[in-house]
Amino acid sequence: MNKNKVKKKKKITIIESDKSITTILDFILTQNNYDTESYNKNIIKNFILSQKPNLILLDENINTKTSTNLFKILNVNHPDIPIIYMIGKKLKPGFFNTTINPIIGYLYKPLDTEEIVKKVNQILK
Repeated sequence: MNKNKVKKKKKITIIESDKSITTILDFILTQNNYDTESYNKNIIKNFILSQKPNLILLDENINTKTSTNLFKILNVNHPDIPIIYMIGKKLKPGFFNTTINPIIGYLYKPLDTEEIVKKVNQILK
């Protein structure tokens, strides 16, 4: 066994409308040994079709049409990519009931560094 083999970093796509939140998430996740890519709603489709992230962090403020299109693209091309939904208020369990690319967790805003790392590690490790 080669001990010098470099472990490939897991890739996380951040789809967030607020640039300051994107910057914070990028910093936290790269400090915890993840590769990140940040996108706004206008270029999501091209990215998702060309690359396959290990996880998507999705902002609640992305409009319904964009998120619906995103789910359709993912369902056809990458139905196994997990999604964490970033929201500003607590929702009842089961609020999102979808069979395509299920939302497997939530991060509540304002974001908490420890909670971000904990949830991402649980999903990707």
